[in-house]
Amino acid sequence: MKFQVLSLSKGIPLREDYIKRKMEWYKKSFSISDLVDRVNFFKEKNIKRDLQKFLPKNYRPFLKELKVKTLAKLDLMMHG
Repeated sequence: MKFQVLSLSKGIPLREDYIKRKMEWYKKSFSISDLVDRVNFFKEKNIKRDLQKFLPKNYRPFLKELKVKTLAKLDLMMHG
């Protein structure tokens, strides 16, 4: 089985085959392009509101950049 290993900036790999297998449990498919569409759907203010309660105050300024950085990383994964 061919799969793609996607690496995050901290060196944590995302195994696309694992993600696809897990999504099968929910009768859903997975693709990076679908993930990009879902990330684009979220508004920055909602991301900040939803996640800030889980982060220490000194990490919260990063939330302003989270959507842009996530999309950039996904684009790099898709297009190399």
